Amino acid sequence: MSHRNLQQGGRNEQATVIASAEERFTALVVDGPGYSWCGSTRPYGAHHRIIASLSYAESHRPTVGDAINASGKYYQAIQRHDYTSAYNSLDRNATITVHSRPVLLNSVDTLATASKALDTQDGMISSYTVTNGNFEQGRNIVDLTMKVTRTGQPYDVHLKLELASRDWKILSADGV
Repeated sequence: MSHRNLQQGGRNEQATVIASAEERFTALVVDGPGYSWCGSTRPYGAHHRIIASLSYAESHRPTVGDAINASGKYYQAIQRHDYTSAYNSLDRNATITVHSRPVLLNSVDTLATASKALDTQDGMISSYTVTNGNFEQGRNIVDLTMKVTRTGQPYDVHLKLELASRDWKILSADGV
Protein backbone atom coordinates (compact mmCIF):
# COMPACT_ATOMS: atom_id res chain seq x y z
CA MET A 1 0.00 0.00 0.00
CA SER A 2 1.33 3.44 -0.87
CA HIS A 3 0.10 6.99 -0.38
CA ARG A 4 0.35 9.61 -3.10
CA ASN A 5 -0.67 13.23 -3.25
CA LEU A 6 -2.71 14.26 -6.28
CA GLN A 7 -3.24 17.76 -7.64
CA GLN A 8 -6.91 18.22 -8.57
CA GLY A 9 -8.25 21.63 -9.56
CA GLY A 10 -5.66 23.46 -7.49
CA ARG A 11 -6.27 21.29 -4.41
CA ASN A 12 -4.01 18.61 -2.99
CA GLU A 13 -5.78 15.33 -2.38
CA GLN A 14 -4.61 12.19 -0.62
CA ALA A 15 -4.66 8.96 -2.64
CA THR A 16 -4.11 5.46 -1.38
CA VAL A 17 -3.00 2.79 -3.84
CA ILE A 18 -3.47 -0.83 -2.82
CA ALA A 19 -1.92 -3.59 -4.98
CA SER A 20 -2.03 -7.33 -4.48
CA ALA A 21 1.20 -9.35 -4.39
CA GLU A 22 0.57 -10.75 -7.87
CA GLU A 23 -0.52 -7.32 -9.19
CA ARG A 24 -3.83 -8.97 -10.12
CA PHE A 25 -5.79 -6.37 -8.22
CA THR A 26 -5.09 -2.67 -7.83
CA ALA A 27 -7.34 -0.23 -6.02
CA LEU A 28 -7.18 3.54 -5.85
CA VAL A 29 -9.03 5.50 -3.18
CA VAL A 30 -9.15 9.29 -3.39
CA ASP A 31 -10.79 11.31 -0.63
CA GLY A 32 -11.17 15.05 -0.70
CA PRO A 33 -13.48 17.75 0.56
CA GLY A 34 -16.92 17.11 -0.87
CA TYR A 35 -16.22 13.87 -2.76
CA SER A 36 -14.58 10.49 -2.71
CA TRP A 37 -13.60 8.16 -5.55
CA CYS A 38 -12.75 4.53 -5.36
CA GLY A 39 -11.68 2.40 -8.30
CA SER A 40 -9.86 -0.81 -9.07
CA THR A 41 -8.47 -2.79 -11.98
CA ARG A 42 -8.71 -6.52 -12.41
CA PRO A 43 -7.27 -8.70 -15.16
CA TYR A 44 -9.72 -9.47 -17.93
CA GLY A 45 -8.11 -11.51 -20.67
CA ALA A 46 -5.17 -9.56 -22.05
CA HIS A 47 -6.61 -6.33 -20.67
CA HIS A 48 -7.45 -4.88 -17.29
CA ARG A 49 -11.01 -3.88 -16.64
CA ILE A 50 -11.72 -0.91 -14.43
CA ILE A 51 -14.28 -1.14 -11.69
CA ALA A 52 -15.02 2.26 -10.21
CA SER A 53 -17.39 3.87 -7.81
CA LEU A 54 -17.84 7.61 -7.45
CA SER A 55 -19.50 9.11 -4.44
CA TYR A 56 -20.19 12.82 -4.17
CA ALA A 57 -21.15 13.82 -0.67
CA GLU A 58 -21.68 17.50 -0.89
CA SER A 59 -21.18 19.14 2.46
CA HIS A 60 -23.82 21.69 1.61
CA ARG A 61 -25.09 23.97 4.31
CA PRO A 62 -28.77 24.85 3.96
CA THR A 63 -29.48 28.35 2.67
CA VAL A 64 -32.49 30.62 2.44
CA GLY A 65 -32.10 30.22 -1.34
CA ASP A 66 -32.77 26.48 -0.99
CA ALA A 67 -36.04 27.22 0.83
CA ILE A 68 -36.94 29.81 -1.82
CA ASN A 69 -36.41 27.20 -4.55
CA ALA A 70 -38.66 24.74 -2.70
CA SER A 71 -41.43 27.31 -2.28
CA GLY A 72 -41.09 28.24 -5.97
CA LYS A 73 -41.63 24.58 -6.95
CA TYR A 74 -44.74 24.54 -4.77
CA TYR A 75 -46.21 27.65 -6.40
CA GLN A 76 -45.24 26.45 -9.87
CA ALA A 77 -47.14 23.20 -9.22
CA ILE A 78 -50.18 25.14 -7.89
CA GLN A 79 -50.14 27.31 -11.05
CA ARG A 80 -50.09 24.16 -13.24
CA HIS A 81 -52.87 22.57 -11.14
CA ASP A 82 -50.44 19.74 -10.34
CA TYR A 83 -51.74 19.31 -6.83
CA THR A 84 -49.89 16.03 -6.24
CA SER A 85 -46.51 17.73 -6.76
CA ALA A 86 -47.63 20.72 -4.69
CA TYR A 87 -48.79 18.40 -1.90
CA ASN A 88 -45.39 16.67 -1.89
CA SER A 89 -43.87 20.07 -1.00
CA LEU A 90 -45.91 20.15 2.21
CA ASP A 91 -45.10 18.73 5.63
CA ARG A 92 -47.54 15.98 6.58
CA ASN A 93 -49.06 18.29 9.23
CA ALA A 94 -49.04 21.47 7.15
CA THR A 95 -51.68 24.09 7.77
CA ILE A 96 -52.64 26.78 5.32
CA THR A 97 -55.00 29.61 6.11
CA VAL A 98 -57.88 29.84 3.63
CA HIS A 99 -60.52 32.58 4.07
CA SER A 100 -59.12 33.40 7.54
CA ARG A 101 -59.42 29.77 8.71
CA PRO A 102 -56.48 27.39 9.22
CA VAL A 103 -56.90 24.19 7.19
CA LEU A 104 -54.93 21.02 7.89
CA LEU A 105 -53.80 19.85 4.46
CA ASN A 106 -53.88 16.12 5.09
CA SER A 107 -54.53 15.04 1.49
CA VAL A 108 -54.03 16.07 -2.11
CA ASP A 109 -57.80 16.53 -2.37
CA THR A 110 -57.87 19.02 0.52
CA LEU A 111 -55.15 21.09 -1.17
CA ALA A 112 -56.88 20.87 -4.57
CA THR A 113 -60.25 21.94 -3.11
CA ALA A 114 -58.75 24.93 -1.28
CA SER A 115 -56.70 26.02 -4.30
CA LYS A 116 -59.60 25.69 -6.76
CA ALA A 117 -61.87 27.70 -4.43
CA LEU A 118 -59.34 30.54 -4.36
CA ASP A 119 -58.91 30.34 -8.15
CA THR A 120 -62.69 30.70 -8.55
CA GLN A 121 -63.04 33.52 -6.03
CA ASP A 122 -59.84 35.54 -6.61
CA GLY A 123 -58.60 34.38 -10.01
CA MET A 124 -55.68 32.18 -10.98
CA ILE A 125 -52.14 32.87 -9.73
CA SER A 126 -50.40 34.93 -12.40
CA SER A 127 -47.12 35.52 -10.54
CA TYR A 128 -45.28 34.98 -7.27
CA THR A 129 -42.08 36.56 -5.98
CA VAL A 130 -40.18 36.14 -2.72
CA THR A 131 -39.77 39.50 -1.00
CA ASN A 132 -38.15 38.38 2.26
CA GLY A 133 -36.63 35.29 3.86
CA ASN A 134 -34.73 34.52 7.06
CA PHE A 135 -33.65 31.54 9.13
CA GLU A 136 -35.14 31.21 12.58
CA GLN A 137 -32.30 31.45 15.09
CA GLY A 138 -30.59 28.11 15.66
CA ARG A 139 -33.08 26.10 13.57
CA ASN A 140 -33.37 24.74 10.03
CA ILE A 141 -36.61 26.68 9.60
CA VAL A 142 -36.95 29.56 7.16
CA ASP A 143 -39.68 32.21 7.28
CA LEU A 144 -40.46 33.55 3.80
CA THR A 145 -42.74 36.25 2.49
CA MET A 146 -44.10 35.54 -0.99
CA LYS A 147 -45.89 38.24 -2.98
CA VAL A 148 -48.61 36.39 -4.90
CA THR A 149 -50.66 38.00 -7.66
CA ARG A 150 -54.10 36.81 -8.71
CA THR A 151 -56.00 38.79 -11.35
CA GLY A 152 -53.76 41.80 -10.81
CA GLN A 153 -54.27 41.96 -7.03
CA PRO A 154 -51.02 41.19 -5.16
CA TYR A 155 -51.01 40.01 -1.56
CA ASP A 156 -48.37 38.66 0.84
CA VAL A 157 -48.25 35.03 1.95
CA HIS A 158 -46.05 34.16 4.92
CA LEU A 159 -44.60 30.67 4.66
CA LYS A 160 -42.64 28.62 7.17
CA LEU A 161 -40.40 25.91 5.69
CA GLU A 162 -38.33 23.31 7.48
CA LEU A 163 -35.41 21.26 6.22
CA ALA A 164 -36.42 17.64 6.90
CA SER A 165 -33.72 15.14 5.92
CA ARG A 166 -32.70 16.57 2.53
CA ASP A 167 -36.00 18.20 1.52
CA TRP A 168 -37.55 21.52 2.40
CA LYS A 169 -41.17 21.10 3.47
CA ILE A 170 -43.78 23.81 3.97
CA LEU A 171 -45.02 23.72 7.56
CA SER A 172 -47.53 26.54 7.31
CA ALA A 173 -48.71 29.43 5.16
CA ASP A 174 -51.26 32.16 5.76
CA GLY A 175 -52.61 31.87 2.22
CA VAL A 176 -52.21 30.09 -1.10
